[in-house]
Amino acid sequence: ICGMSRDDRRFAITDTLKTVSDPIKLLTNGTAQNTALEWLLEFDTYNICPDNPKFVQRYIMAVFYFSTGGGSWNECNAPSNFSDPINI
Repeated sequence: ICGMSRDDRRFAITDTLKTVSDPIKLLTNGTAQNTALEWLLEFDTYNICPDNPKFVQRYIMAVFYFSTGGGSWNECNAPSNFSDPINI
């Protein structure tokens, strides 16, 4: 993905996001920032690259989603199966 190894992509994304979010919140399990980071790295099927101009915007929207209880929304909730194109 992005022409780099999985570990290099994780490092590049985390390093970039440390300039956007408080690094402690970004790296603390359970925070909206960390949940958004892990979602971008592990579950987002778009597989955005850290040099994509919309990368930070995608992260910010994910933080918004997770910080407002997005998983319990009645509408516009995340799909139950990220690998099924019909659910996405």
